[in-house]
Amino acid sequence: MEDYRLINGYSNMYWAWGGEDDDMGKRILSLNYTIERPDPDTGRYSMLKHVKRKRTAPKLIYKLLDIAEKRIAYDGLNETDKWTIRKISVRPLYYHLYVDVGSVPEEWREKKG
Repeated sequence: MEDYRLINGYSNMYWAWGGEDDDMGKRILSLNYTIERPDPDTGRYSMLKHVKRKRTAPKLIYKLLDIAEKRIAYDGLNETDKWTIRKISVRPLYYHLYVDVGSVPEEWREKKG
């Protein structure tokens, strides 16, 4: 959990699908951390079946990714006015945080018609 705090968690600027995992990777690597994969017996998972969607706002996503490393200090866990933790569950390999993030900003909403 301490490493997660040091990279300031996930960005709060991504909504809908796309970019958040790449942004997290940039945060991790920019602080000279490594990304490690557990052995298959410990770190296996089953992906839920889902329909692959197009990115909601691709231009906005690429703009955010270009400055991902610069936003670490102010975009993430330390923005406590933007979200509320409702519950924390401690699991063997991770913490599961249930967070209320509020409403989707207008620029991330799909345009109809």
